[in-house]
Amino acid sequence: MIPNIYMFHRIECEQKQNIHEIYYNRCMVYKINDLLRFVDTLLKEGKQFGSIEQCIQSRQYFHLSFDDGYKEHLIVARKLKEKYVIKQKHATFSINCGNSYTHEYTGMDVLYIAIILDKLNVINTFLKIPVSEKNIKVIKKELIKQTPQQLKKITEIVPELKKNLFNIFLDEKEIKELSAIFDVGCHGMSHRDMTKHIAVSRAEIMSAKYMLEHELNQNIKIFTYPEGKNNTQLQKICKSYGFIFALSISHFPENPFCVGRKII
Repeated sequence: MIPNIYMFHRIECEQKQNIHEIYYNRCMVYKINDLLRFVDTLLKEGKQFGSIEQCIQSRQYFHLSFDDGYKEHLIVARKLKEKYVIKQKHATFSINCGNSYTHEYTGMDVLYIAIILDKLNVINTFLKIPVSEKNIKVIKKELIKQTPQQLKKITEIVPELKKNLFNIFLDEKEIKELSAIFDVGCHGMSHRDMTKHIAVSRAEIMSAKYMLEHELNQNIKIFTYPEGKNNTQLQKICKSYGFIFALSISHFPENPFCVGRKII
């Protein structure tokens, strides 16, 4: 049974935040008041904030996890800390280093911005998909198979993508502040299927972990698989680099490197 570890992406905190409609259409946005009501309901049911380990051991506990390091996540962290008696280990914010540190954007947000800017045809051509293909799931399937080097070429071909992506994600200073409130997890360097090109994935996991540890001056113990995709090879790699837990979507009991979460 999947532990009470809840996964969120974008959080609408204020009207001027201007999250594009495509994120709502993809069911990726949760309003901050709804998030707080969700937590209140869990607490009223007798559940308690807990660490990942506590949630694995008992359904009495719940844990909040936020993926991708969106700008508003720092606001969310502050609000949670302000309202509840909550410890650092009770929530995890996973950072994609390619977005926040090196600004080499490679994830699904690139695809969303391309759609917004009417540049989807460029990505389709690059991926050798018919320009007429508009199904995001079909395009995503090909996109996440690529190597990081291939993915980086997309924003080189369409420079305006980078300009629009720059202000979506947390910067170094904001991540530093966030890390003093809650646990920061590693979400790799590029948002892709890391079960592909496994040697590259190994190097990527190592680079991302060391980058976060250097920037934050703390041991990063949690890895979050992009797209939730993992296999025994990736699990062994995470263990070898000193992670304690790895978060996924699917859950394998007794395996700390494939801990399932519930998508909210």
